[in-house]
Amino acid sequence: MEASELTVSIRTLRGWRRSRVFAAIECRVATRNQNDPQAALVDSLVTILLPCYNARATIDTALNSLVQQSYRDLEILVIDDGSDDGTSDAIRRHAARDRRIRAERSDTNNGLIVTLNHGLQLARGAFIARIDADDIAARDRISTQVAFLMAHPDIAVLGSGEYRIDANTGRPLKSNPVRCFWPVGTRFMSLFANPVSHPTIMARAPILRSYRYGGTHHASHTEDYELFARMLADGHQFANLPQRLVTRLIGPHGVSARNEAQQINNFVECARRHLARETGITATPGCHRVFVNRLDSTSSACELRAGISLLNTLEQKALRDHPDDVTDIRRVADMQYLDIVLQALRRGNVSVKAAALSSTIRNPSDSLSADARFYLGTKLRRLPTRG
Repeated sequence: MEASELTVSIRTLRGWRRSRVFAAIECRVATRNQNDPQAALVDSLVTILLPCYNARATIDTALNSLVQQSYRDLEILVIDDGSDDGTSDAIRRHAARDRRIRAERSDTNNGLIVTLNHGLQLARGAFIARIDADDIAARDRISTQVAFLMAHPDIAVLGSGEYRIDANTGRPLKSNPVRCFWPVGTRFMSLFANPVSHPTIMARAPILRSYRYGGTHHASHTEDYELFARMLADGHQFANLPQRLVTRLIGPHGVSARNEAQQINNFVECARRHLARETGITATPGCHRVFVNRLDSTSSACELRAGISLLNTLEQKALRDHPDDVTDIRRVADMQYLDIVLQALRRGNVSVKAAALSSTIRNPSDSLSADARFYLGTKLRRLPTRG
């Protein structure tokens, strides 16, 4: 398997647009291989679908990471959704230098869902990989994912790990670990969370093209989870690679940050429907918000206990039904449990915090999986301390 080493260098550009500060992040990936992975790959065109809107500050770095991929048979499909900040000019300059870049532009801003669906129809590749305009692909991202999908024809969608960087400071952020790797684990995780990170995925084009983003009016700002839930319900298999093949810039002005409240509400609704479709369970709203780790100041101790109980019930059922996938199932369930408890301690009222502490006594850390204990350690190290 390939070993990748990420080196990130950061330049601060000052005096641009009245002293606004942007972090220009360059990514170099040094790869050491015992064998040449390209030699084992079937020559298949991969479409990298990159939708963008007013992404002038980051589009150069994103495209540079794509044209430098070790896998060369690419269609880099860049769709400018009506930008007015010079993004389109930058894309055209890149396209003039590399004919693999296919530049498309809309005269109006149609939104991400419309742009993604347009891209699915335009894509010519046997595989479709996703990336955003403020992401950076490791040099061996495409070759690694193609090799896996060639070796596992039953997998429809493949994700990976990721690095995260603060878009304002350029400092590395703590990245969440990949929680599930194989189809049973991803299906179990989809009951309460997105099992793959959207900007890291590569999918088989005929399967992905047969679906459309935005299957319901609740898909806005959670279009990836809503789509994946429908695909999983139809029996398509998902998997994840442990390698961190994408670096993501996280900032307060991103789409998710700007639309957090709507994103949370829509995700909760999509997850509620997915849970009912997959298990026949219709949880109460309060219990379900705990189960999907979206509890807030209005959540009660009773709802916390009910949400944790639902997670335990579904975990035990999954373990009985899939005894060969114990590791993936336990890792996913344990990390979700820890997230729920920590969220309750952060946001809950006094009775909710007491119930969370009581739950940890009944479920001591030494009963958790090794991965979950490590995850708990990283979480505790990130908690603020009093001076």
